[in-house]
Amino acid sequence: METSIIIPTLNDSEIYHCLEEIIKTFPKKTSKNKEILVVNDKNSSKNYSRELKNFCKKKKVRYFQSEKPGASSNRNLGMKRSKGKNILFIDSDCFPEKNWITEMEKGLIYSDLVEGKVIYASKKKPLFDRMVENKNTKNRFLTANLGMKRKVAESLKFDDRFIVFREDTDFGLSAIEKGFKASFLEKAIVFHKKSRFTVKKFILERKRYIGEPLLFKKHKSNPLLKKHITYIWRIVYPLELITLLLFFIMLFFNPLISLVLYFIPGFVYNLKGYLIQGRNFSLKDSLFTLFLIPLTMFVKRIYIWKGAIKFKFFLI
Repeated sequence: METSIIIPTLNDSEIYHCLEEIIKTFPKKTSKNKEILVVNDKNSSKNYSRELKNFCKKKKVRYFQSEKPGASSNRNLGMKRSKGKNILFIDSDCFPEKNWITEMEKGLIYSDLVEGKVIYASKKKPLFDRMVENKNTKNRFLTANLGMKRKVAESLKFDDRFIVFREDTDFGLSAIEKGFKASFLEKAIVFHKKSRFTVKKFILERKRYIGEPLLFKKHKSNPLLKKHITYIWRIVYPLELITLLLFFIMLFFNPLISLVLYFIPGFVYNLKGYLIQGRNFSLKDSLFTLFLIPLTMFVKRIYIWKGAIKFKFFLI
């Protein structure tokens, strides 16, 4: 078996489109040398699991039901059950360009681990970027578009202490630290679909940052980490902590100053988005971010501080 393509999923209806697009990319003469493995999360609903299993059977896709929840556990199961000498990962809410598999296989001739380009399927970026693109930030090793040789999968596993975030970066950094050669492939492109935005979902997603201290603890001396994540005492976030304390203190003494402190993060976010990232101006979006960004920053820091306590790592 030449190549195995692994797709972990959790109640995501987009996987059907993902599978159809991958199957279309299979060259007819070499399709017998490819396999697709779908690993369904333990927490997926019964209806979703039943329908997905039947779909996979019809399309001759290998289906596995994970006994443990979490993307890391699902990927580890996929690697264990795969048969290919090359292993490719793609997310269930993504779909590949037609030459994706070919480009990834070419890259794996010269490298042990390859990271392909991930870009939004829509030209209009979502209001809040969930860091699913990597066209300007390499070495993040997004599993939405990641490939490796069999020997890498046999040497490493995804760390299930991470909650659907940083586990892929951790895997890539660990591979480099073990001496495996990694490269970024500009021509191996995967498109990420824009997810439906809700305020509740966006706030709750900040829980994923509980694993941030663990990433720094494991790779604090890795130069790639310092290159892509700027930090000074990052785990305790002293500036954010001081800002939050000032906000609550001034709330009692001078509500106007407290209000200004609250809106500063959202103002900076908007300024960066319009001047640097090239977002189209929207008054509605701008007002929305002014209110929401500070709240999500607060939730994010709470979980980072919780992670610092959990993993007993406070300073870089």
